[in-house]
Amino acid sequence: MRFLNYKRRPRVMVVAHGHPYQRDAFMGMFDAFPEAEPFIVEHPVAPKVLNPAGVSDVDAIVFYDMPGGSPAEGPDYHVDPPEDFKRGFLELLDRGIPIVALHHAIGGWPSWPEYAELLGGKLIHFPDVVRGEHLPDGGYRQNVTYELSAVDAAHPIFEGMPKKFEIEDEVYLFDVFEDSINPLLRSSYPAVSENFYSLARAVKGKMSSNEGWSRRPGSDIVGWTKMARNSPLVYLQAGHGPTAFANTNYRQLLQNSIKWAISQCHPQV
Repeated sequence: MRFLNYKRRPRVMVVAHGHPYQRDAFMGMFDAFPEAEPFIVEHPVAPKVLNPAGVSDVDAIVFYDMPGGSPAEGPDYHVDPPEDFKRGFLELLDRGIPIVALHHAIGGWPSWPEYAELLGGKLIHFPDVVRGEHLPDGGYRQNVTYELSAVDAAHPIFEGMPKKFEIEDEVYLFDVFEDSINPLLRSSYPAVSENFYSLARAVKGKMSSNEGWSRRPGSDIVGWTKMARNSPLVYLQAGHGPTAFANTNYRQLLQNSIKWAISQCHPQV
């Protein structure tokens, strides 16, 4: 895939913060993407520009944020998104802006159920209601070496890539809405609670603990495509820190995902 119908490099807005991250290492992935013009917008500014007027010259948006509160504050950490933000954001999706969401973005705006539906899944830090069901908090595990495999190696997102590749990263035990997504990637790491640690215990200061915590087995799907209203969307669960950011195949996967999302709005890309 190449940006054949662009007279300029496509402008890619990267939305970040709401979760700690290493900015230089993260943006290094985008700086190594010569075919695009990336720029970053962080919270609390981001919600003010995520509307049609604010991104009128943007060709795609990458979400690497986790807005909606600070989990360290406990079970009542939820902060509802402002109504004007919700209206503007939904209008943006109605207009079909291409979207790529990464890693902890799946935990964004936890008190807004429609946001999870738009992304195709949800990561919860404390017991919560997901699609009408009361569920325990999600799980995490850092520094896991595992294999990512293409569900369909012929998909354009895997152009120039191996069918499977190894990565060291943080993994989640979270809720994937399999009935509303198109699977893209599967993980070799078993999605069972004994392999993960409780997020609720972690944010309360008890890292690497699953004492008294369990969850039903999760999905092995860790990447997908879907439509968020009229917007083509790609979600990639991988992408926690510098080790993943430096992974050549992950970088290619991210670049291809951006290209593919844009191509769904501009078929000649």
